[in-house]
Amino acid sequence: MFLCSLLCYIWSYVLLMSYSWASLTTFNVEHSIDGGHTFQPLTQLVHPSNGVFTLSSDVSPTLSLADREKLLKVAKANGLYSIRVITTATDYLESTVFACQLLSSNMQLNLLLSLNDEGFPIALHATPLKYECLSEHSPSGHIETLRSDIAVSLGLQKPVVGSSPETIRYLQRLEKQREEMARVEKGDNRSFFAKYWTYILPAAILFVVFSGIQEASSSNAATGGGGGGR
Repeated sequence: MFLCSLLCYIWSYVLLMSYSWASLTTFNVEHSIDGGHTFQPLTQLVHPSNGVFTLSSDVSPTLSLADREKLLKVAKANGLYSIRVITTATDYLESTVFACQLLSSNMQLNLLLSLNDEGFPIALHATPLKYECLSEHSPSGHIETLRSDIAVSLGLQKPVVGSSPETIRYLQRLEKQREEMARVEKGDNRSFFAKYWTYILPAAILFVVFSGIQEASSSNAATGGGGGGR
């Protein structure tokens, strides 16, 4: 009875672990406007059955004038605006931009979410629309005209399936070099003449030909010299 209960427990645990990712449909997205000290809800990442991540269509929480002034204070101190995606109960993905860049971009932010082969988020990268910061006094005069919400756009980065042509050619070159090295290491047990006869034979023929020419020239020279003596 105990063994049966134990097996049932193990089987239930395996099913729960295999189903946990498939049943997870949303990820909470939080942000910090006080330099990373505290985080508050911003939006949600929705993962429907088709596996395509989207941002929740619900209206993002608005930032009060006090919140925007708090963000302005962080910007003047050259502080950071932080955003993170809660992936599990104990883990999250976080990225930051300078608060002054977010103000310069009128509260607009781009998110790039990297996924692994199973489609699970593994990295987060935030970028502002504008990288330059406004002057020290410029945001103060426009703080009331800034957006009261943070507009976030989402991009996905999935693993590349297959190898690029350059990678394939590189692997082919490595394989060719490996084969050549294997042939060299295997060695050649033929005799010296068997290895290099294609070089030795033409050299021997040329040696015989040139030797015959030199002998003929020597004979002609000797004959000519004898005739001159008479």
